[in-house]
Amino acid sequence: MNLELSKFITYNVGNNNVKLPCESDKIILPESILEELVNNQKALDIEKFPHPLVFKLSTIDRSCYVGIKEFSPNNDTVLTQYIVSKLGLQGDATGPIQLQLDLALNMSNIDKERQSITIKTSNPNLDWKSLLEARLPQSYTVVTTGDILHFKVGNKDYSVKVTKVSSRSVCVVDRDIDLIVESDSVMDINDANNKEQSEWPDIEGFIDVNNEGTNFRQEQGERIAIEVSEGEMLIGKGEYVLDFNEFVSPERFIYGSMMGNRSWANNKEKMKVFIYTLAPTEFSFALNENEESPGNIDDEHIRCKTCQNVISKSSQLMHESFCRRNNITCDLGCGEVFLKQIPDSHWHCCDKWGDDPISFSIHDYYYHSVFSDRCESCNIKLDDDKRITLALHRANDCPMSLHSCRYCHLHLSRGEPTTESKYHDMSGHEWECGAKTMECEKCNKLIRRRDWFVHYSWHEKARIDQQEPKKCQNELCIRCINNSNNKLGLCDICFGPLYNSNNDPDDKLLINRIERRYVLQLKNGCRRKICENSLCGSSAVKINVDTQSMVNVIKYVKGELMPAIRESIYSGQSYHYSFCVDEGTTMKLRVSKMFEEGECSIGWICKAIEVNGLDINKIETWLENNAVRSSEQK
Repeated sequence: MNLELSKFITYNVGNNNVKLPCESDKIILPESILEELVNNQKALDIEKFPHPLVFKLSTIDRSCYVGIKEFSPNNDTVLTQYIVSKLGLQGDATGPIQLQLDLALNMSNIDKERQSITIKTSNPNLDWKSLLEARLPQSYTVVTTGDILHFKVGNKDYSVKVTKVSSRSVCVVDRDIDLIVESDSVMDINDANNKEQSEWPDIEGFIDVNNEGTNFRQEQGERIAIEVSEGEMLIGKGEYVLDFNEFVSPERFIYGSMMGNRSWANNKEKMKVFIYTLAPTEFSFALNENEESPGNIDDEHIRCKTCQNVISKSSQLMHESFCRRNNITCDLGCGEVFLKQIPDSHWHCCDKWGDDPISFSIHDYYYHSVFSDRCESCNIKLDDDKRITLALHRANDCPMSLHSCRYCHLHLSRGEPTTESKYHDMSGHEWECGAKTMECEKCNKLIRRRDWFVHYSWHEKARIDQQEPKKCQNELCIRCINNSNNKLGLCDICFGPLYNSNNDPDDKLLINRIERRYVLQLKNGCRRKICENSLCGSSAVKINVDTQSMVNVIKYVKGELMPAIRESIYSGQSYHYSFCVDEGTTMKLRVSKMFEEGECSIGWICKAIEVNGLDINKIETWLENNAVRSSEQK
């Protein structure tokens, strides 16, 4: 028997004590409904509780599907504005609504076949597939043909129309959905990601600055993008703010020149930083490694005690004499050095300092102009009412601030952080988005996005720890040896003609068979036109031996070949044999020579050809994904 529930609930439009997002189908129902469902489940001995819970709400002339936000202990029924509009509940009148549990749309009962949703939008500049993947299950439980879905991203409102659903209505929670995006615009939706998105700051509008320390003038409000390598320092002589994304502004940044130090050091991997200028001024951005730290001063140099510059020991006396006579150091703690006297424009306030009226006015604006001790976006109470505190909060902590998600690459609100997201240095949205799974192409397991780097690193470690496949000791063969244990190190195909079941403790019979094989190979050949064996009578590449004379052939084999072969067998050393192979193996040998100058050894090349045949592209891909390169070997 199936779990059932059908009853009437009363909803008062004007009596909502709890506020829900306007554009969502997830509502609040009385806790008594949950208790009734649980009791029915126990009575019917149903092992699995439906997930997600989907209900159908019906009035006299309208109906719709809803999901559950929560069950209220106060027995309140709270509908979102989206559901109120769909049911036509207007004004303050009360009215009964029929509530039915719908199992037809539940994941545990619907057909596992993938469903498809077709939407139409007049704004193709957004990556709708990624946006809906991130936001659709959060806001909606069921999507029906004809629905108008609304989304709020930052301070922008967007809407799309559902033009077709494969089964008219489909549950979108914990389900794989094929999304088809159509556009009313003449712009091709597939090119949307390559078009300028006017809703967001244009990253192309940033001025790229190289790391040569070029001096230039920037007007107020201009934006600069600079790449900073690991261990390098960004030095700026001017007034600016800095952030790791293109949303940097005077009201949002992670670092600013007014915070004291005019330099910013990058201690992480190479990254691009975005800078917003606060005043018309001359700037000098230099990306230089910090070579003046005490640990980096060699025996030939010393640091001047007055100006703190690194000077040569040979000129120490002359430099220090000049420095003490002409330079003066600020004794208020900033350590700046001036010629003759400290200028009137040099100022100190709190624990900050500067050298001009512009820097002082910026300091006063951020540290001493009273603003608000609450963020107007998220209503969180801040530590103080300084503008600098609010700007840092917006850049680092505000749940409503836009950021670029490292997983879906959309510009979305940061979201409410969790303990786990803070520990892993992620936003609330990134922690949730990173919980979505993707299939690993190597092991076919479903891996969470946020675990992908660790999982991929595990595959890389397993790849590097592999032993190189052992190639057949026949230099004309490219087969790999798996379970063969013959003394010659040959594959089963190459060793087959030499095999004999007779007892041969001293290997004399084996040596005789090798000798006989070489003699016949030189005298009669293998009769293959493409043979590349120099020790074959049919090959165009021949040694300087008269193969028409049996006496000369036997003399060459016994005198030139067999001593080394006999020594290798008795000593256990490897020896490269030259036995003829079939035409297919010869073609594979030619392909293997194309990769010999690369980073992969011959064993990996042979394994790649064994797996992929003669397909050059597949061989290259296999080597890239599976082989251990020479630079990676321990």
